[in-house]
Amino acid sequence: MTNRTPSLRGMLLLDRGVGPLLMLPATLLVVVFLVGPFYYMFYTALTDLSFADASHAGAFVGFDNFRKLMRNDPFFWASFLLTLKFVVRFNDEEFPQSRMVSIPLNWTASLTLPGIWKVVSAPIYVP
Repeated sequence: MTNRTPSLRGMLLLDRGVGPLLMLPATLLVVVFLVGPFYYMFYTALTDLSFADASHAGAFVGFDNFRKLMRNDPFFWASFLLTLKFVVRFNDEEFPQSRMVSIPLNWTASLTLPGIWKVVSAPIYVP
């Protein structure tokens, strides 16, 4: 019995080393549709670009936009406080209530009907 190393073609045929190649399309999609727009949004937040005025290209202003937002915009603070109230209310009231219903329901279903969790969880995991 000889111990020989497979060739590059043999490695690809045996599915060795082809994992990164198979992940390339998904990685490309994530970069194009998630990472790219995030960096573009961050760049435009640091400029005075106006989409209403097509002739204005937008100069780099740094964090002046955020400074104006924090100091001079009453709508920002009103919406920030409303969002904070919503988050606190949801975490205080609705999240524990949903857990009080879902945990006993899951426990009962798993004891009485062992296969039912597959049917119930399929619509959640499939999309």
